[in-house]
Amino acid sequence: MSDFRIHLIPVFLDLMHTLNVSRTAERMRLSQPAVSRQLKSLEENLRVSLFVRQSRGLRPTAAAKTLARKLSFPIESIQDSLNAIKDDAVELQGTIIAGCLGEVGQKIFGPLLFDFASKNKGISIDLRFLPESEIAKQLSEGGIGIGVATRELSGDSIRLHRWLQETIVVLTSKNNSCQLEDCLAPRFVCYRPQDSLLLAYLKKHPLKHSKLDIVVSVNSHSSMIDALTKIDCYAVMPLHSATSALLQKRLRIASKNHLKSEVMLAMPAHDFQERRYSEVLKYLKKNVRDIEDIESKLLLQD
Repeated sequence: MSDFRIHLIPVFLDLMHTLNVSRTAERMRLSQPAVSRQLKSLEENLRVSLFVRQSRGLRPTAAAKTLARKLSFPIESIQDSLNAIKDDAVELQGTIIAGCLGEVGQKIFGPLLFDFASKNKGISIDLRFLPESEIAKQLSEGGIGIGVATRELSGDSIRLHRWLQETIVVLTSKNNSCQLEDCLAPRFVCYRPQDSLLLAYLKKHPLKHSKLDIVVSVNSHSSMIDALTKIDCYAVMPLHSATSALLQKRLRIASKNHLKSEVMLAMPAHDFQERRYSEVLKYLKKNVRDIEDIESKLLLQD
């Protein structure tokens, strides 16, 4: 068999579609004699007859049908690869409209979005710090294109993607050497008077004492950290909120007992997702691993 030339394949596949030499010549911008020569060359290479010439066009032989079937998947794979390269070459454009809770938004979600925008010059960011109920509402109504949820959001119009496993820890000042479990009368800094993280922690890891002594209540993790450095007390909060303070040795983790909480990325449940949102979703999933690695190292130091 003589050397096979790959450029003969597109002509053959188009002939299988049109069953007409003149139509294939027009579609491929070739002359009819050129199409006929390429078909003849392919048949000589394979040593089979691929088409029966009829007055109304071509009729594929069994060999032609077998060849077309075997070639269909590789051609589709090649086309997918070409489309992917084409998509990568086209600059992302548009605005990422996102909703997030304030703390995880400021520490993790926002910085990753800004990094994404820095790598894609055609992208702008519209980040809104919202309560979780409002995030669900705006996702359903199309007000935002991606959000962060720490619980299951209801509704068929929202699709959830697992993103980050949040570690909830007990913190205290570096100068306080007493572990929470050993403290006879611990005092607490809370996110609010009914601090859901603190209550969830104490439900799973109850303390010996019954009284909950709250000395500071402030709905800001950064302000809670400031209070911890000045007052001999404890706080329960996400590890990522205190990463800098722990690395700077201003705080320490005051218990071996932790909580785990799933943080999810939420998007409208559309059959078709705009490319800028599918790309930012992939970016957020990939790059959150660095944050998880830092948290794992801090827990090992504990």
